[in-house]
Amino acid sequence: MGKIVLEDVEEGTLDRLKALASSTGRTPEEEAKLLLAGALAREAGEHARRRDLLERMRRTAAMTRPDMDADITDLIREDRDR
Repeated sequence: MGKIVLEDVEEGTLDRLKALASSTGRTPEEEAKLLLAGALAREAGEHARRRDLLERMRRTAAMTRPDMDADITDLIREDRDR
């Protein structure tokens, strides 16, 4: 298992970590591991959501007619002439 060392952690952050750990019966180290794992899982989920959204946007763009880049003014005039 790997090891990380955090330096220059704000005192308030460390105090909140210790209080949370105390309230759950865990050590600050155990609590930090759980918080880090949870944050990474949420970030992975958000990354997947953004990737899916981008893919849907690409599929939608692929369904758009190639001539849709035409000047909208021309399209309006064409419609009026009908």
